[in-house]
Amino acid sequence: MKCSAKEIPTSYVVAGNTVVMLAQVVDEADALIDPDAVDVVYVNLYDMTEGDRVNVDLSGAEIADDEYADTPDVAEVVFAELQQDSRWTEDSQGYNVAYSLATPEPDQTYEVRLTITTTSGSTLVVARRLVSR
Repeated sequence: MKCSAKEIPTSYVVAGNTVVMLAQVVDEADALIDPDAVDVVYVNLYDMTEGDRVNVDLSGAEIADDEYADTPDVAEVVFAELQQDSRWTEDSQGYNVAYSLATPEPDQTYEVRLTITTTSGSTLVVARRLVSR
């Protein structure tokens, strides 16, 4: 998924199984982001099942709106080089951002928002809706 997507893509997943979000993320100059230029990465997981956006942790428990489900290390999520493996099917170039998680509960709809804040203060968001079975 390219970071500039206007519509949030939806994936159907099995609860408890690992889901990997992959993306090509570029900065405001349309250049691939560099891990050295990223200040922080944080993840919000929202339970959207009842129509409201409820902020939850990775186990599905409700958390405060100003808390994050995860704050992974930049080096584990953002890559300096494009990665090319069988998981990436968008194009022949590859991805530079990857994040793994498992949806906590079956029969729920979640929205994952991976927010990347650069050292220059820009905020880049990768989002995906996960329908858990």
